[in-house]
Amino acid sequence: MQRSRRCDLLARCIHLAYTLAPALLIAAPVAMGHPSTSARLSSLQPRWEAEVCDAPGALRRGRLHVERREFQAATAWFDRAVSCDPRLTAVDLARAEAHLSAGDTTAAIAAATRYLAHQSHDGAARIVRARAYARAGHWALAARDYDRGAAALASPQPDHLLERARAHLAAGDADSARRGLDQAIATIGPAAALIELAVDLDLAAARYDAALATLARLHTKQRSSLSWTLRRAEILAAAGRGEEMRRWCSDSARDAASRSLSHRQSLLLQQLQRCAAGDRISQSVRR
Repeated sequence: MQRSRRCDLLARCIHLAYTLAPALLIAAPVAMGHPSTSARLSSLQPRWEAEVCDAPGALRRGRLHVERREFQAATAWFDRAVSCDPRLTAVDLARAEAHLSAGDTTAAIAAATRYLAHQSHDGAARIVRARAYARAGHWALAARDYDRGAAALASPQPDHLLERARAHLAAGDADSARRGLDQAIATIGPAAALIELAVDLDLAAARYDAALATLARLHTKQRSSLSWTLRRAEILAAAGRGEEMRRWCSDSARDAASRSLSHRQSLLLQQLQRCAAGDRISQSVRR
């Protein structure tokens, strides 16, 4: 009799262990981001989730698989989320991000459009669709979504604003690209990539004074770099102000020579010295 009770107790413990183990095995490795958990996650989650219809949880797991580029598994979890809650529109945005990551721009655009039909003011979703349009070569549509997305986001990222300017450029609208860069710099500050593109556009339009003024908007620390010094010399050269360029390069080279320089900085110093002698600046070295 006692042996029978012990066996019954052992059976119950084993059943409890099998009930709890999947949740414990999933929660800990996923939180740690351990790369070896992918196969285990795929095999355990369906068995665990079969008992509970958790749409937000299925959506989260689908996004986790997208991060690991496991798109087939992600699609299965997104399908499960919809079956649990057909009104969960966020699934369409997650699908759009997954398709974009997988390189399927047509499907990404379709999914993002479905989502935006319900959440038209979602700036992040606009950026997702803009990126899909851009990769598909639909530059005017991409520029429009970048504009609306950047306007809707409380804190747009430099990458969003840089991509927006490039979309306008690719669409043939350099003026909108330049205005957008001014707005971006005013909104988030003089990020180096934004300044660089703005200067390029000013130079392309022969607005040399504007290019110098734009370059001067960089932070003081960035303006002390030899790359910035050479960039200013390039603008002076493009403007036909050769004597001013040589004087600028000579003074800057003399100052730089008195400092301890890295190997790359030493190469830039050599460019400054050639510039002081009237030689052309090598952009490959500066960049």
